[in-house]
Amino acid sequence: MVFRRRTTEERAESSPLAQRKRKLMVILAVAVLVSTGGLIASTQVKSPAQLAAETDEPEPSLLTAEVEHKVLASTLVVSGSFSGGRQLKFTPAAVAATDNAPGASALVLTAVHTKSGAQVTAGKVLVEVSERPVFALPGQFPAYRDLAPGLTGKDVAQLQSALDDLGYDSGDPDGHFGVSTTNAVKRFYRDLGYPVPVAGEDDAAEPIVPMSEVVFLPALPARVAAFSLRVGDTVDDPLITFSTGGPTLDARLDPADQALVKVGMKATVDSETTGFTGAGTVESIGAKTDAEDGETAYIPLRIAPAKPWPRDLESQQVRVTITTASTDEPVLAVPEAAISSSADGHTTVTVVEPDGVQRPVEVTPGLSAGGMVEVMPVGADLKPGSAVVTGEEQPPAEAETEPTDEAEPSEEPDEPEEPESSEEADEPDPSESAGG
Repeated sequence: MVFRRRTTEERAESSPLAQRKRKLMVILAVAVLVSTGGLIASTQVKSPAQLAAETDEPEPSLLTAEVEHKVLASTLVVSGSFSGGRQLKFTPAAVAATDNAPGASALVLTAVHTKSGAQVTAGKVLVEVSERPVFALPGQFPAYRDLAPGLTGKDVAQLQSALDDLGYDSGDPDGHFGVSTTNAVKRFYRDLGYPVPVAGEDDAAEPIVPMSEVVFLPALPARVAAFSLRVGDTVDDPLITFSTGGPTLDARLDPADQALVKVGMKATVDSETTGFTGAGTVESIGAKTDAEDGETAYIPLRIAPAKPWPRDLESQQVRVTITTASTDEPVLAVPEAAISSSADGHTTVTVVEPDGVQRPVEVTPGLSAGGMVEVMPVGADLKPGSAVVTGEEQPPAEAETEPTDEAEPSEEPDEPEEPESSEEADEPDPSESAGG
């Protein structure tokens, strides 16, 4: 047999010294694992005092608020919408004659001095119809006849008043179209630059104010709400639509809140579209409407302005805040949560002094608004800025942590196999064959 000789490295690894080194490394590894497990276990062990401190419930925090000195107001918010003022339409029915020209047989627009949206003032020519002027004057009702000398009536009186305002003093008794009124009419037409219209034949013709030329409007200045004709157009019905009196504001009140609102209550108006904020009062309260076509029944309110509503608010949707109750002057007020009522009917608030001492103070509650209550102290001192108790806040409970399992030592490594003795004979080499 042929034996292979072991290498030097193989003989060194199987020597007694190497075996002792490997055993020492195994012992050190086991010692490290045991000490680490003990350290981990020691962190999980707690004393009875620690356990008692952790299981005690933490004390709640005291919630407080300051006593305020302010005007309290209870409000109700409703929706509102603006509409244009009173709409009046005007169309001339004929063209008046003058001293030097008969009345025209057709109504044709021959000049335009206004436009849609323009302001209308007294005594200014707006348009010409067949070369005759159309102008506006202040008056409570429209013209219903041509006004001529010798006539009497309320329509004559409003003509005289309008001419007086423009500086054409008639001097006649109110409601009587006399000589002075006739002269005032002549001067007025002359200053406009138009021939005086007349009625009658030849020498008997007298100056008149034809209803085809004057528009009496209940409030001036007014506004041209609609006008779209051009010079040369035949006059249609209506020629001009006027809007007078400015926008009006109507609001819708829920019938359930009807008892809260009274005529004369103050209101605040806010427009998110234009940014407008204005003041007004409840002017009127209408009757409850019927629920029709899917609409909810409501009670109509008319809101009168403290100052005239701006023209650009027409057709706008707005928010209306009505003050339904208010204190006349600043009062002591606390949050509703600060009020306590006892079984004997007494109402108190609890004042917290700077040193933390709590002191009950009996009060008489008043108006409640916006989460605040008016309070009047009874035989005790209560000042603005004092802290009053409104409640307690429980701290959040701490989540219980489960103890971690002790670290388990890892399994010991398998004992290394005993190396073969260096004295063992060399193994035969199978590649070699036996000799003779």
